Formats: sequence, C-alpha cells, structure tokens
Amino acid sequence: MPVLRERLDAAIPFIEKHDSAKVVVSGGQGEDESASEGSVMKAHLVAHGIASSRIEVEDTSMRTEENLANSKAKFELGKTVIVTSDYHLYRALMLAGRQNIDATGLPAKTQMGALFKGVPREILSISYALGF
Repeated sequence: MPVLRERLDAAIPFIEKHDSAKVVVSGGQGEDESASEGSVMKAHLVAHGIASSRIEVEDTSMRTEENLANSKAKFELGKTVIVTSDYHLYRALMLAGRQNIDATGLPAKTQMGALFKGVPREILSISYALGF
C-alpha cells in the first residue's frame, strides 16, 4: 500500500510535533485485504514510535465519506487535521465540511505512478460529490 504509506509518513512528523493530539485512523477491510486499513495504519504508526494509546481506530468504512461520518460518530473529533494524498485533499475537505467537521488538510505527496490511477478516479469522485 504505497499510497497509504505516503499518507502515514506525512502524518508522523505532525503527530510527533503535536504530542497532545489524538490520532484517528480510518478505513475498513476490502475483500482482497487481509486486515483493515485502520489496523494497518495503527501498526505502521506504532512501529514508527507513536504511542498506541494515542491512536483511535475506525475500521468499518469503505469510502471517504464513510471514513469521516464513522469517525465523527465514534470519536469526539474537535479541530481535525486530515492527512491524505495531495490529489485527494480537496474532496476530503469538501466532504468534511458537509459533515460539519472543523478540518484543515495536510497533503501527502503522491508518487507519479499512483497519480495515473488516483487522479482520474478523483476527478470522477469530485464530479459525483458536487452533484449530490
């Protein structure tokens, strides 16, 4: 999961700098995956020195809108920093705003190879989100 790793690696310096911030990782388990994204993200952060006790896991969502809604329902979010791929940040913040989540963004730089798949999908997703 190179894109997921890019996001986490972008988050780690921010998490280390803001040692009182709660960390919420969110993502369910796809049919072809052996673990939920949430659990994989937590394991990666713990392996990189982030205390397990700081990390809350939401592991049922399958789409960005669900990530936000489920995390909001499960945890008291407060001021939220969304760490996601640079090409995905616009839509993530738009969807957070629709759910009245007070959010800012921290973009993770995406490697060129992942952009070929991610950007066209994101354009379609933004178009869909703007229509609904």
